Formats: sequence, structure tokens, C-alpha cells
Amino acid sequence: MKFNFKDKNEYIRIIKFGFVGIFNTAVDWVVFFLLNTLAGINVVISQPIAYACGVISSYLGNKFFTFKSKEKVTFAETAKFVTVNLISLGVSTLIITLLVKNAGWNEYLAKIPSTIAAMAVNFIGSRFFVFNKSVDGAE
Repeated sequence: MKFNFKDKNEYIRIIKFGFVGIFNTAVDWVVFFLLNTLAGINVVISQPIAYACGVISSYLGNKFFTFKSKEKVTFAETAKFVTVNLISLGVSTLIITLLVKNAGWNEYLAKIPSTIAAMAVNFIGSRFFVFNKSVDGAE
């Protein structure tokens, strides 16, 4: 259950995770734009809603594409995924809130480091906590 730097499949997973992440990030940003800019909803509310929309596509994309999990969707796996994403949501919301409210950053500029931090937390959590059976069992 560790990262094998010599295994090219680990790097392929990171690349696939990146592609899934780009799509999920696009979903997140579009929903954020619609809620925050067009609907005028506060960043503290629009961020979690937008993030949740990205989480749904993230689960499906990473389960079946990135980590090629053949296991049925189970409550335990879903709970682990939700836990990782709640931690990631907390990190991203904290960063965007601090940068917007305390540092005076524009919401979209603040969303960049928020997104990068969320992606790092998600990959580590997905690889080693949520989908580790399918990954480690295949090696």
C-alpha cells in the first residue's frame, strides 16, 4: 500500500487522475460561476455546492477509469470516498475563504490554490484509502 516509483502504472494513474480532475474541475468551476457570479450566492455557500457537483463525477471517473475498480459500489467504499472529499472540501473552502476574506483576493484567483490543494488531498486519499484494494490487488 505504498507508491511504487518504479511502476509505470503509478504514473499512468496520476495522469488519468489528472484528466478526470480536469473534467471535475470544469464541472466545479462552471457551477461556481453560475452560483457565485450569475446568481450572486456567497462564496461560502457556492463553493461547497460546486464542489459537490465535481465530487459526483470524480467518484465515477476515478472508480472506473483511473483506478479500474471492478468491485461493486459499496457503502464502505462510498463512505471512504465521501470522507476523503469532505476533508478536501474543508481544505479547499478554508483556503478560498482565507484568501478572499482575509487577503482580499478575487474569488477566481483564490480558487486556483484551493483547487490544487484539493486535488492533492484527493489523489492521496483515493489512491491509498478508497481504491487501494483494486490498485494494490492488481500489482
